[in-house]
Amino acid sequence: MEDRYHRQKLVNIMGVAWNQDKLMNSTALIAGVGALGCESAKNLALMGLKKLIIIDNDVVELSNLSRQMLFHDQDIGSPKVAAAERNLMEMNPSIEVEKYYESIENIPMEKYQEADIFLSSLDNFEGRRYLNSIAVSLKKPFVDAGTHGFFGHVRVIIPHETPCYECYPPKEKQRVWCSLRRRKPSDLLNELKEYRIKGLTPKIVEELFSRGYKTELDLKYAKLKDLTSIPGVSESLAKKIQEKIAPKLPAILTTNAIIAGIQSQEAIKVLLGFPRTAEMFRYNGITGGLDYLNRERRADCWLCGVGEEAQQINVDSNATVLDLKVQIAQKYAIPDPEIAYKEYFPLGEELRLQDVGAKSGENIFVISKQIATPKTLKLNLLK
Repeated sequence: MEDRYHRQKLVNIMGVAWNQDKLMNSTALIAGVGALGCESAKNLALMGLKKLIIIDNDVVELSNLSRQMLFHDQDIGSPKVAAAERNLMEMNPSIEVEKYYESIENIPMEKYQEADIFLSSLDNFEGRRYLNSIAVSLKKPFVDAGTHGFFGHVRVIIPHETPCYECYPPKEKQRVWCSLRRRKPSDLLNELKEYRIKGLTPKIVEELFSRGYKTELDLKYAKLKDLTSIPGVSESLAKKIQEKIAPKLPAILTTNAIIAGIQSQEAIKVLLGFPRTAEMFRYNGITGGLDYLNRERRADCWLCGVGEEAQQINVDSNATVLDLKVQIAQKYAIPDPEIAYKEYFPLGEELRLQDVGAKSGENIFVISKQIATPKTLKLNLLK
C-alpha cells in the first residue's frame, strides 16, 4: 500500500528513528502567517502533523504574493488565515487546520495548552516576548525565526533548558522606556514632527496621548482598529503613522524559504527527539554562511531563572509606585508595568509603598500586556 510519508520514515539519525506516529499526534501553533509562517506551515502540513493552529490578524496584499506561496491573486483582501487554511488542506487533506483571525493576545489559553510546540514568524519584539512568556509558563518548546533581506535567524527555546527570550533581550530594549516619564502631549508631538506625517494635527496628537499612546513606540505597536476609533484618525492616516514610524523591512522569497526550512526542521527535531546542534542559527545570504551559537541560560533571568522563589527587588522605603515602575522598566525592559499588591490594583503612581502598608518580604505582582502571566517580585525595602 502506498504511503504518503514513506521516504521520511526512512530517516534515522544517530540511532533515533523517524516516528511518523508521533508527528501524526502532534499539534503546532504558528503565530504569524506571512512569508515565514506560510513556508513553515506548508512544511509541517506536508510532513503530516496532526494539527496546525494558525494565528494572524492581517489580510492578503498584492506585495505578499511574491514570497507567500499560500496566497493567490483572488485572495487579496481576505484574511491570511482563511486563505492559508484552504490551501494547506488542499496540500494535505489528512491534517487539521484551526485558524484565528486575531492577535496572539486574544487567543484562548487552552489553545496554547493544546499545542505541543510554538513557532513564531512575528515581526516585532513585543509579540515574541509575549509568546515566549507563554512558552516558559506552560513549558512548551518555542522556535522563533526572523529575516531581513539576505539575512535571517532561527532560535530554539526549550524552557528551563536553553536561554529564553528574556535571558538575552535585544540591546536596544535594555533601557528606560520613555513611556514611564511624566510626559506631555507636546513631547509626543515633537517626536512625531520628525516623521512629517500629513494630516496629523496637534489636536489628534492630544487625543492619542489621552488614550494612552504616549510615545512613538506605543503607536508603533498599536492595533489599527484601535487607532481608527480615535476621532480624526482614518484608516489611511493610521497606516501612514505606523509605516513612517516602523517602515516595512526588506524581504525576499529565497531567504524566507531557507530560514523557514531551518525553523520547521528544528521544530520536527524537537518533536521527534533528534539531536539538536544549537540554540541559535544565523544566516548570511551574501556570503552563504550559516553559523550557530549556544549560550548559557541565565540563572538570574526574571522569567525563566533557576528556582521557583520570587526574585527580590531592592526599593527605597520612601519610593513611590512610579519610582518602582521605572526601576522595573530599567531592570526587566517591561515598558508598561502595572503593580498589584494584595487587594490594590492598579496602585496609583503617586502613592508611596508605605502608604499601602507594603513591607519587606512581601510579594508584589507585575502585570503587563507584554507578558502572558504576572511576574512575582519580593520586596526588600531599604531604609
